[in-house]
This record gives sequence, C-alpha cells and structure tokens, in this order.
Amino acid sequence: MNTSAHPGTELSPPTGESIKQLFGESQATTSLIYAFPARLVGCFRAAENDAAPSLLDQKSIDRELALSNLVDFRNQVAFRQHAPAEATSIVNFRFLGEAPALITPEFLKRAGSEQPVMAAEQFNATIATNHRFVQAYCGWLLQQETYWHDLRVVISLFSDDFSDDLLPIQVFGATEGANLVEEPRPSTIAFKSFCGKWRLQGMATLDLPVVMEPQITPTSIYTPNSHPASVTPFLPDIFPMDFKGPLATSLDNARLGIEAPHLKEWKALIALSSRQKKKVDRYARQFCLQHYWRVLLQRYPQQTRKRKSEIEEAFGRYFGVNATTIRSDGQKMAILIDRNPSTFL
Repeated sequence: MNTSAHPGTELSPPTGESIKQLFGESQATTSLIYAFPARLVGCFRAAENDAAPSLLDQKSIDRELALSNLVDFRNQVAFRQHAPAEATSIVNFRFLGEAPALITPEFLKRAGSEQPVMAAEQFNATIATNHRFVQAYCGWLLQQETYWHDLRVVISLFSDDFSDDLLPIQVFGATEGANLVEEPRPSTIAFKSFCGKWRLQGMATLDLPVVMEPQITPTSIYTPNSHPASVTPFLPDIFPMDFKGPLATSLDNARLGIEAPHLKEWKALIALSSRQKKKVDRYARQFCLQHYWRVLLQRYPQQTRKRKSEIEEAFGRYFGVNATTIRSDGQKMAILIDRNPSTFL
C-alpha cells in the first residue's frame, strides 16, 4: 500500500476573475492563493462571551469561507495563478489539514473483514500517525538553516524567471522522475540531489516540501533494475519504527548508521530509545501554525496590525492549546512567519 497516494478529488479551480471578485486587486499579483480550513476561519471570529472584536471583520470571514469551500483539505490547499491572469490550477498537498479517516468499518465489513471495527481503527491510526510524523518532519525541516541554504542554491541554478511550479512534485519512483534522467540539466540534477539529501519526494510549493513516505513498491525506489519478482517495503530513515522487538532494534540501528549528519537531530528524536517524542506533536503544530500565521499576516496586514494577542488566542482555539503555547511556538517560528513572500527566509 502506498500511503502517499493522493485522493482523486476532482474540483475546478476558480478563475483569476473570481479570485479578484473575492479579494479585489489585493491578491491579483500573488501567484499562490492559500486557503484556510473552515474551522480555522471560525476561530478568527471572537470567542463566545468575548467582549473583544473578532480578529477579522465579517466581510473577510465570509470571503475566507467562500475560498475554503472551493478546496478539499484532504488534498488541496491553494490555487496557483498563471499567466494569463485568468488561468489557475489547484495545488495538491495533504498535510496542512487534519488526517482523514480513510476507512470505515462498514466498508471493511462489505469487503469481507471478520473484525471490521478493529481493522478500521488500526488502519486509521496508522494513517493518522503517518500524517502527524510528516507534519512534524516538515516543522523540524523548516527550522534548519542548512535546508534553506541548499534550496537557495538549487533555485539559483534555474532561470531568472523562476517560479515554484518549475519544480517537479515527484522526483523519485514516479513518471516525472524519468525526465530528470532523460534531460540531465544542472538545475534538475541539483534538485534531485537536494530532495534525496532531505528525504523529499519533491515540492508542492516552496513553502510545502513533499516528504518521502513509507510504501510498498514492486521495485526499489532507488534501484529500478531490481529483480522483477521482488516487492520492497520502503521505510525512509526519517520515519520511526511502529513495532518493537529484536528485528525493530536491528533495523533501527541500521538506519541510524546511514551517513546523514544533517539529520542526526531528527533521527535521535524518532529512535526507538528516544525519550523526546513529545516534541513530535509540537513540530507538527508549528509547521501548520507558521504557514497559516504567515498567510494571515500577508493577506490582512491592516486587520492584524498590533493584534498579536488576538492572533495567539485564535490559533490557540484552533490547535486546542493555550495562547502561551502558541506564543512560544510563534517565537520559535518567527523568522518563517515574518519572511517576505518574495524571499525564502
């Protein structure tokens, strides 16, 4: 089973004109229009029995809800505007929203499962755990200065009119990857090397790295000439073991032995012997927080000006933590939250 497969939801992207109708000219020159989840938009309203005004006015709330209704957050998070201005496309990325429950007991019962409830719980727990670790790795990754340095080096090899939709979403184990071999340009070779170093499948946007995920593949993801009768379980070394025992210990030691000093901190966090796994939830939250906080500030600079405490309260309601925790996260991710949209750090 390939847990990185995207659900095949078909939605028509809005036109450039409809974006203008929602946002006026303020987003007309922005290539990416990110959507907020509807539940987060609700948190931008003042809390019940709160005398303070809402973070966003009602017109902005209605506008964001309208945009949110255009996407399916199991897979879709933004619209990319192209030239001409009327052309847009959907940006696919699964890890800014909550993990979906993909399987129901009713479905498994119809499929012949003798214990559909238990099977559904186990399957969905695995998907939820995978989802959380991808978010956490992204949260950790975006805090690594070396990652941003490497990305800037790759981008410098592309043309001056670079845009993030020039980057392949998948460079390993996918049809798109063949082009990187057939057309060995320095820029695409460097991008593939960058993705291999940081355990990425590619990038949905410059803000959203697509992480390599566990999967079962008929051939090795790195060695296409492997035996045709083989099946390879592929577990990237950035994912924890989900079982215990001598085999798990041996595999964990083998993965820790893979030469990757830039991943040493993350590997120590997910090791079987780690006592730091509570950090996983924090990194996962920080990844989503810095993204939505940055989009909020860039889209509504006037309404959010000098309202940091209200922003912290709103995100606290969304993530189910107190404002002090959000404040701490915000300080940790400040350089990402405040970065200019035309730069990468």
